[in-house]
This record gives sequence, structure tokens and C-alpha cells, in this order.
Amino acid sequence: MTYIDPVLFKAAETGNIGPVEKYRTCLNQLLTPDENTILHVYLGNRTYGHSNVIKVLIDYAKALPTDSESGVTEVKKMLRMTTEEQDTASHEAARNRRSHVVEILTKEDRPELSYSANVHGETPLYITASIGLWTEERGKVVDEILGNSISEDYGGPNGRSALHAAIMVGDDGRILRSSLEN
Repeated sequence: MTYIDPVLFKAAETGNIGPVEKYRTCLNQLLTPDENTILHVYLGNRTYGHSNVIKVLIDYAKALPTDSESGVTEVKKMLRMTTEEQDTASHEAARNRRSHVVEILTKEDRPELSYSANVHGETPLYITASIGLWTEERGKVVDEILGNSISEDYGGPNGRSALHAAIMVGDDGRILRSSLEN
């Protein structure tokens, strides 16, 4: 494991894409001590986790060769990498209610996109459903996840579903309507 250079980490925390250029061929190998990828660091920033940065990181990964043994592209590897908490980039984007980022991530990981649960038993849909009151942005995240995943796993901890989570935070049934429409 190679740790992310402090300059690159600070750049990712502040949304600065410039220093990433220097590391473009090995971004998939750089991790924080908590095993976060550079993609996770960018997505974890509520102010700067924007889609333009994510597109650049994906473009860099697309330029790398496909793994000859597994046949998996570097983009798919990057999107599926998990933190110590088993959060993927999709978990982070859902947690921060970034529908434009969720849209990019789901489209890049098709057709076999599947959402697994993290160590807390939370899928990206469960995370989205459990965060506060319904907003238009939250609705877009739900629609992206439901419309683009082949997974039937929308569960959460303790046997609860995303619908349970939505009800617990006072959702008025919009998540159910979204799930039925998709």
C-alpha cells in the first residue's frame, strides 16, 4: 500500500484537481491510512465533491490499461474500491446527496452495477433514505440508484430496509413512490 502524498491529500480535501495530474497513472494505488482512495477523499468533501473532479478521475482511470487477468477496467476497480468501513464511492456520494455524482458513478459501472452493504449494513439507497427530510436532491439520488442498479439489496442494519429508514426520518412516502416508478 502506498499512502497519498500530503500535498495531494490537501488538494483533494479542498477540491483542487491540479496536483492529481502528477499521480494520474497510479491513483488506484494511493490510499489514506484509513484506506480511503483519492476518489473517497474528494467525495467526502461536502463543499468540493463536485462532478467535474469525479469526471477527471474517471478519465484518468480510463486511460490506464485493463487488468489482463480479470478483464476489469481501472474505472470499475476504482469505483468498487472500499474504505475500512466498506464504503464505495457510491456510498460516499449518497451520504453527501450528490445526485450528479451518483449519476456519473452509476453510468460508469453499468451494466453489472450492484450496491453492497458497508460494515454497518447500509447500502447507498439506505443511506440516502435515512438522511433527513425529503429534498429534490435526495429524490434525484434515490431515482439514480433505483433506476440504474441491478441489485435487489436495498437493506440496512438490523433487518431494516430503505423504506424503514425513510419512514423513521419522516418521509411522506416519496421514496416508496420512487421505488415503485423504477
